[in-house]
Amino acid sequence: MASADCVYIQTFCREWAYGMPLQTSEERKQWLPRYLRLYHQRRCHMLLGGLSLQQRLVALLAECPGEKAHLGHHDQQAPAGHAAGEGG
Repeated sequence: MASADCVYIQTFCREWAYGMPLQTSEERKQWLPRYLRLYHQRRCHMLLGGLSLQQRLVALLAECPGEKAHLGHHDQQAPAGHAAGEGG
């Protein structure tokens, strides 16, 4: 497992799995999509200079506009209640 994967798993466990005061596994499961949305769209990452993952991706795509096609980017809006790129 790569070092970045370990950091992601440690953060995930610390902030979501054990860090949120939730009472049941079902409640925790319901919060997972919200946590992932926050993690990707809003949470600042020190290794990215304080940017969120989404901000970094936007910056990278601005530097290399042709890469949007390789990432499956579509200029469509996500369905209501779902963040772009969020599964399920």
